[in-house]
Amino acid sequence: MRSLKTLFFIILNLLIFINLFGQQGKGNFSNCAAIFLNQNMLVNEYSPEGKCIVDANTKGELSLHAADMSNDKVTKASEKITFKVAIRDRDSKTLMLFSEKSYQEINIQDVLAQCKKGDFIVLLTLER
Repeated sequence: MRSLKTLFFIILNLLIFINLFGQQGKGNFSNCAAIFLNQNMLVNEYSPEGKCIVDANTKGELSLHAADMSNDKVTKASEKITFKVAIRDRDSKTLMLFSEKSYQEINIQDVLAQCKKGDFIVLLTLER
């Protein structure tokens, strides 16, 4: 009975170790990503309370960048991140893929043409 408990303890520890080690190798973001319109961060503050409202007449290129942050301010925006665009309907909360294409930047007017007031534009990253 004692050897069975020892074997169980070893297997359990091995599974925990494999799980922890596996988490490290997935390549999760080690910094944050931020949405930019032209060269300016689109959200008013980088936090769960941040707001981002885009006027229907807004013009420019929408992109997603890895960003270094300090006190909720972008100190440096680095490489562009590839993304897909989806639109979440204001009323039904349905999420529809804008296009099968992947983007590193897209003209915001192309996306806004498919939106109605109150819809959400969602950028989906393709990598962890």
